[in-house]
Amino acid sequence: MVPVFGSHTPLNCSLSTFSISYPYLGPSLSWRSIRNWRGLTRLLRNRPAPITVEVNSVESYLGRGLKTLRTPPQPSKFLFKLKLVTLLKGDAALTSLIEGLRRLAEEAEPYLDLMKTEGGDVRIAVTLTDSGEGAALVVGDGITVAEEQGEPDIRLTMEKRVFEGILRGGADFGALIGRSKMSDVRPINFELLNMERAAVASEVLKAMMTFFFTPGRVKVKALRPELAGEAHGAHPIPLVYWDGVRFAWYAVRAGEVLNEEGERDPYPQAFVILRGRGVFVIDDARLELRRNTVIYVPPNSVHQIRADEDVEAIWIAWRAPPM
Repeated sequence: MVPVFGSHTPLNCSLSTFSISYPYLGPSLSWRSIRNWRGLTRLLRNRPAPITVEVNSVESYLGRGLKTLRTPPQPSKFLFKLKLVTLLKGDAALTSLIEGLRRLAEEAEPYLDLMKTEGGDVRIAVTLTDSGEGAALVVGDGITVAEEQGEPDIRLTMEKRVFEGILRGGADFGALIGRSKMSDVRPINFELLNMERAAVASEVLKAMMTFFFTPGRVKVKALRPELAGEAHGAHPIPLVYWDGVRFAWYAVRAGEVLNEEGERDPYPQAFVILRGRGVFVIDDARLELRRNTVIYVPPNSVHQIRADEDVEAIWIAWRAPPM
């Protein structure tokens, strides 16, 4: 979306010179302070986070006409918007798969020890299904990007727009690959190709979900419902899935039921309730959700969150088996 005057709406633009995305700009930012390109660059220079905007959103906004704005823009402001759209059109398609993966590999270097494997190199093929681009990530003592996919242990597939969203920080890799069942089709899909090395390869992929495919030298995730995925009847953003630990943020919208099918898991779990009203079910017990409380779930128990209003929670599991 593009902000209207006096609104609190985030400005969403894709600017390759900045790496952190989707800051909350607040009411202090108006078109008076960014009426030209020089004003915007001066503003960004003094902010810890950049502004990130989708090209299609800007274009469709302009296409609806100026009547949608609360205050008609002055000519200089409108020219600034046109200049911004022109810049985005020229910048949007510059990142190839190879370039993007190499950038992520460089940014992930401080976290390399958390992705190394002692079972030999793991080769992950990455394919963009619409553009036809392909490459491979080779994870061992380091992470290298190979132009030839070779004989991979895992294959990842996604569309180019999904990959570009990940690079901008406007999409969460874990949310888009997460699923309730292996048969589910998601925006990012994966296939284990070498079943003899499935356990090692899946652990590497889970580590990379957190430390490789989250852009930036310091790994930071935004926890917002619009970035969450779809699994188990609700909307998770995975935080850490690694070495027997599973850790995610969940949004359960009003009327939804987390774990609606009532499955039982063979490992212990805990839910930290952050906000919202509803009922927590453990087998035959019914507990009212209370903010800032932790509910512990024993192994092999039916457990659900039934949301009366929007609920946000942190889910933690341990002693979990590999994927």
